[in-house]
Amino acid sequence: MRGRPKDAKPEETAAKIVKAAVELFAINGYAGTSIRTIASSAGTSVGTLQYHFPSKDVLYAAAMKSVYEPLSEMLEDAYQITELPLEEALREATVQGFRFIREYHLNVRLIYRDFFDRGSLHPDIVEATGSGTLLMGAQVIAERNGGDAKDYAMAIQGGVFLLIRYALFSIDEIQAFFKIEEEDPWPIVEDFLARTVPALILMAAPEA
Repeated sequence: MRGRPKDAKPEETAAKIVKAAVELFAINGYAGTSIRTIASSAGTSVGTLQYHFPSKDVLYAAAMKSVYEPLSEMLEDAYQITELPLEEALREATVQGFRFIREYHLNVRLIYRDFFDRGSLHPDIVEATGSGTLLMGAQVIAERNGGDAKDYAMAIQGGVFLLIRYALFSIDEIQAFFKIEEEDPWPIVEDFLARTVPALILMAAPEA
């Protein structure tokens, strides 16, 4: 009978495995990622990985959980800005969202890859964000600005894709796109998005 693999720091090892899994699942998808590849990337053995995560499905679930936890925290913070004037709240939400995507770009890639693979949001993501999070935000805007919440929801979705597009650009790509030479171009990008995304969303308002 195979004994328990020696692991002096089991929690640290498990965290390394999950981190490697998030990166590889995000890049290659579930089907394109093997347990052996994840173990190698995490610097451990297949036996140790399987001790912590008995199956690929269990590891995938752990990877998704690690993805939705910071997302849930970010959304909680976002709810705190709803008392600001609408345009200011949208600008603040845009900047917060952009910074989150930049910091957790692999998490976001995994969420979207999982969504397109399964055709719906992962149950853990739904639980973390609430199944109607986007529509709830759209309803708040509609109540304050008039119009149809569904139109705002579509505009918000467009804004989110815009944030993802720019957040996943390299610095070289950003410099080329904006025709700038700054070594740190991100404040310029944030300013651009803080003006562009709220305007995009508010265009869904009914004409006066």
